[in-house]
Amino acid sequence: SGQDACFVGTPTTILPTTPNVATALAANANVGFFGAADAHGLDAARLALSSPNTDGCNQGFLRSDAFLAIIMFSDADDNTTATVSGLVSYLDQIRPPVTSATGNSIRSFSVSAMVVEDLAKPACQALGPFSEVGSKYIDAANRTGGTIASICDADFSAGLINVGTKILEATTAVRLDRVPDV
Repeated sequence: SGQDACFVGTPTTILPTTPNVATALAANANVGFFGAADAHGLDAARLALSSPNTDGCNQGFLRSDAFLAIIMFSDADDNTTATVSGLVSYLDQIRPPVTSATGNSIRSFSVSAMVVEDLAKPACQALGPFSEVGSKYIDAANRTGGTIASICDADFSAGLINVGTKILEATTAVRLDRVPDV
């Protein structure tokens, strides 16, 4: 990526204590057109969460006690050889799933996609001739229990609320260590 997979913005990590969270997120998401013309979101996510970045520019971001929520914003599909299976496998390595009392695998991460879902929509056509359906990002969201929302909408608030709600559900769920007696 054009930023070497280092987080940008001030602050680079938005916390519940960050003043004006919505303003900070909007500023951090507006990074411009750095790097290659092709989207590299899957590679960027993996690089951002790998050494040397986790020991350098992104130090302190990946915390063992925190849910990892990745939100992909793109008006194009990932145009690299990276695969969704490869990213999910990597995320499973750095955030191993736990097994619930019922035997289900529970991940401590999700990938959500704010992407072009349908090029036939007039709002998506307005993005220009180089827009593409974010198929890989949609696949990643589906595989990890993330949320999918349209980047074509003039107002992203409904999509971001859905993403936030899904993250809140994942982080506040009570996990039982055994099946309850009934």
